[in-house]
Amino acid sequence: MNQQNGEEIQSLQRLKRLSDGIFMLAMTLMVLQFDLPDVSAEMSSRQIKEFLIAQLPALYIYLGTFILIAFYWFSNLQQFTHYKKQIPFIYGLIYCH
Repeated sequence: MNQQNGEEIQSLQRLKRLSDGIFMLAMTLMVLQFDLPDVSAEMSSRQIKEFLIAQLPALYIYLGTFILIAFYWFSNLQQFTHYKKQIPFIYGLIYCH
């Protein structure tokens, strides 16, 4: 029974790592929404300022989405603390799907 409990905990840790990786990947890929300036041409300080101001809507969306995903991630981590308390039941649910 003790060996089975250890295997269940290990399976739960693997699932937690997988979900952490998925959240990390989602949060990292959001950076791709930003445009990059044309580096071949020199930009004046006015052009740089205009470019950055044009990026503000994307920055607001990025920050909002980042915070939303962070809340979901935190909630997911909290759920795993509850899963550890009910490993036999959750272990059965994980492998039934």
